[in-house]
Amino acid sequence: MFNNEAVIANAKTMWQAAELINAELEGSSTPGPLVYDLAGFAGTTFDEFTKMFAILATGLEKSLHDYEVYDDNRHPTETVNMAAFGLGQAIGHIKEASAAIGRVQAAVNGQSYTAMRATTTAPIHSVAVPSIGMLVCAACRHELVQVCRDDGHPVGWICPNACTKPEGAA
Repeated sequence: MFNNEAVIANAKTMWQAAELINAELEGSSTPGPLVYDLAGFAGTTFDEFTKMFAILATGLEKSLHDYEVYDDNRHPTETVNMAAFGLGQAIGHIKEASAAIGRVQAAVNGQSYTAMRATTTAPIHSVAVPSIGMLVCAACRHELVQVCRDDGHPVGWICPNACTKPEGAA
């Protein structure tokens, strides 16, 4: 028999880890190698979810024989079958998501990057795109890249096409 409290604590830790990763990444630029690594961990986690959901479906069915199960809404067998079906659907969707993650990794597999250094604190001429809140170059409409000092402090924005230069740049 397993420890219910330990299983719930581990599930909570998993959820909190995802929440912390999201908070750390939100609003930042994310280079391809980091996307590749995080996608790989996500794909592995997806594989574990498919196993967990299969185990849950089997365990739920076994619980009908190991416990005296009550259900206020329907016959317990009916609700177990409904839940097992839902878990099977979730497994199918996770497998689709896992395949998509593989495509993400294939897309960024060859990327590398070099950190840009700020030469000025003057922002370049830009236009905010209200629907998604990103900044785009007024000249070419490409999304601007935030420039930061070595300590990570943001100092301005540049166009990846270098079609608009910050004030004072040659």
